[in-house]
Amino acid sequence: TPTLILVDEALASAPLEPILETLQVAGAAPRTLLLTPAPSAERAAAQLKHGIKDITLKPYTAPELISLI
Repeated sequence: TPTLILVDEALASAPLEPILETLQVAGAAPRTLLLTPAPSAERAAAQLKHGIKDITLKPYTAPELISLI
């Protein structure tokens, strides 16, 4: 079981919604961080409904990422 899952919104080769739904059904959403280059309040609200741990803005520093773990 992974400790942490990083999902990069900009690099997803599929629509993000089904990916987040799959992670939620699998019980992995609480261990998932979404990385995004351009957050919006509406998208963030929809994404957080899937139970993901957090959303962080790209670029990020190593200490910023570690603080989210």
